Amino acid sequence: MTPMRHTLLVVDDNILNQALLKSHLQSVDVDVVMCQSGARALEISRERPPDVVLVDLYITGMSAFDLCRELRASPELGDLTIALAIPSDHEGLRLRGFDSGADYVVHRPYNPTEIQSVVRNVVRLDRFRRLADQKKQLEKMVFELENAYDATIEGWVRALDLRDHETEGHSVRVAEMTVRLAVRMGVTKPQLTHVRRGAVLHDVGKLGVPDSILLKPGKLTEEERQVIQLHPKYAYDMLYPIEYLRPALGIPLCHHEKWDGSGYPQGLGGTDIPQESRIFSVIDVYDALRYDRPYRKGWTEEECLKYIAQQASKHFDPDVAREFIIMRIEENGWRAA
Repeated sequence: MTPMRHTLLVVDDNILNQALLKSHLQSVDVDVVMCQSGARALEISRERPPDVVLVDLYITGMSAFDLCRELRASPELGDLTIALAIPSDHEGLRLRGFDSGADYVVHRPYNPTEIQSVVRNVVRLDRFRRLADQKKQLEKMVFELENAYDATIEGWVRALDLRDHETEGHSVRVAEMTVRLAVRMGVTKPQLTHVRRGAVLHDVGKLGVPDSILLKPGKLTEEERQVIQLHPKYAYDMLYPIEYLRPALGIPLCHHEKWDGSGYPQGLGGTDIPQESRIFSVIDVYDALRYDRPYRKGWTEEECLKYIAQQASKHFDPDVAREFIIMRIEENGWRAA
C-alpha cells in the first residue's frame, strides 16, 4: 500500500526564497505548493488542507501573524502544523510567532538541515497519527464483526430453544458459569471468547437429531440413544467449516467425555479431554440437575454439589470438580460450620 503523500504550503512573497526552499526540500517526501499572499494561502488551505504551512514574516496582503491566527482559528484545519520563518536578526519576534499560533519558528536565511528536520518531523508524526486512527478503525471493525458472529450464534441457540423447550435458557446459563470457572482455572483471556462460544454452542448438534427422538417423552431405546449420542459429532461437522469457530470446537465435540474414559463420542479420558471440555462438563451436569425438567423437579444446591463431589475422578476431572464446588460455596456466601 503506497503511503499518502504530504503537502507543504509555502507562503512567501519573495520568489528567490521560494526557489531556495523548493531546492532544500527535494530530498523530503512532500509536495510543495507556493503562494505569495495571505488571502491565497487561506483559499488553498480551505480547498485542500495542507499538512504544513511555512509562513514567511513578509507576505502580501496581511501580516504573517494574522495569517497564523486565522489558520489556527479554522475548525477544518485542526491538524495543521504552522511554521513561521523570521530573519535571524529578528529573534525578538519568536514569542510573538508562538503567541499567534505557530508550532515552529525557523530562521531565514534558511538552514537546509533545520527546514528538512521540521518537515520530516511533521510528516513522521502525522503518519503515526494516521496509523493510530487506522488501528482504531480496524479495532472497531473487529469488534463489530465479533458482535455479528455472536449474534449469529445466539440465533442458532434460540432456534434450538424453540425446538427443545425442555432445555430453554440452559445454553446461556452454562456459558456464563463456564467462563467464571474457566477464569478460576487459569484459562487466559484470549481463550475465554472461544470457551464462551463453545459453551453456548455445545448442544447445537441436536439440530441434526430427529424430533421423534429428541422430543420423545418416554425412555429412549438403545438405537435411539445411539442416535442422540451422535450430536457432538454433528456439532463438529456443522461448525468445523466455519473457521472462526474452530478454536471453540472442544466443548461441542467433547462435553460428554468422562474423566474415566466411559463417555462419548471418542471415549477420551483424563487430560486427553480438552481442558475447556472438562470445565464445561461439570457446569453442564450441574445445570441439568439444578433446574426443573418435565419428568422431575430440580435438585437443591446441596444435592447438586454432593453429586459433583461423588463423581470426581469418575465423570469429572477432580481438580475441576473441587474448584467448582469452592466457587459455588463462595458465590452462595456459605461459611464453614
